[in-house]
Amino acid sequence: ELSVRRHGRHVVPVFEDMSLPSVRRTLEAAGGGGGVPSCWYVSDGAYARPESWGCAAIPNDTASTADDTHDLAEADFKIRREWLLPFGAGGRKALVVEADSSVGEQALALGAESCCDLSMQESAQGFRLVARLARAQGALKPGDEVVRVLLADAKRPARSGGGATVPLRTFVEERGEADIIIDAGCPLIDAIHAWAAGTKRGRRLLFRTENAEYFLSVKARLAARGWRVEDFEAAGRAARRTLPVLVYEPSTEDTVNSIESLLSAGVVDPAAACALLDRTSGVDELRQLAARLPSDVSARLPAGQVAAVCSAAIYCDLFARVRRAVRAGTPTNEIQRALDEEFEPASL
Repeated sequence: ELSVRRHGRHVVPVFEDMSLPSVRRTLEAAGGGGGVPSCWYVSDGAYARPESWGCAAIPNDTASTADDTHDLAEADFKIRREWLLPFGAGGRKALVVEADSSVGEQALALGAESCCDLSMQESAQGFRLVARLARAQGALKPGDEVVRVLLADAKRPARSGGGATVPLRTFVEERGEADIIIDAGCPLIDAIHAWAAGTKRGRRLLFRTENAEYFLSVKARLAARGWRVEDFEAAGRAARRTLPVLVYEPSTEDTVNSIESLLSAGVVDPAAACALLDRTSGVDELRQLAARLPSDVSARLPAGQVAAVCSAAIYCDLFARVRRAVRAGTPTNEIQRALDEEFEPASL
């Protein structure tokens, strides 16, 4: 949603569930027209099917090869050459295909879900089918490349039927399923750590959430950086008033409501409270909240606004950074190295 709002028709989103509120908001931002799709729908598990991309079947008596069962060149999903980015010298271009396999039913990539909205199989199949469409339609020329960018929790274990586990990053790299992996977990933890350290309240943090998996994940990852994360509900009144307090609820609206309640009742220090959000609309709601709070509370807000860590903004910025690096002609292995050097190594 945020990428479409920021970058307009440079981004063509593909959805599985058109009924979601986030999809409706994205469609409103995308517009469309002119025969070029502003978005596309593919049903769950159908990314490898040419029919999902509007490809008509070729009659058996006219197909030229065993693999030539669908007319990819005439698919309804049209890929234009102007979608490609400049990529190095000699007029080379790159089609950047991005996949978000970071979360499933949860809102943030801080758990250890075994099932995501977009599985690794679906991501890989989508990458391959889009590349086939681009070549069949003439959008890709000799020397051009498809740059596959995957957003996923790189530490999440991929499990075999026999019980063996391997980090998702290793699983993807061994099979060559993506060219660049954006780790969804570490940037979030980095942002939480930066906010907490900026409060200058020591190295203890209270976390208010009903999500036990998120609590344990944040606790373990910040413990590796020398922090102690404690349950907000188990803390005493003095600790709540003096320590940094991070708040995450099942929805953005719930998180904003909890923050408002805690601040209005004087339970937490406005200068040391932070909302953990998955939608940028929550940041706007927090901005409006600042005007509703009692004057003595709003006066203590840093920069006049409730602090927030928003995963949507973080991920949008990282995808945009990768696109800029591609435009600059940076090889994909160097882009990956730069991401790895900035964030905690995914193997740790």
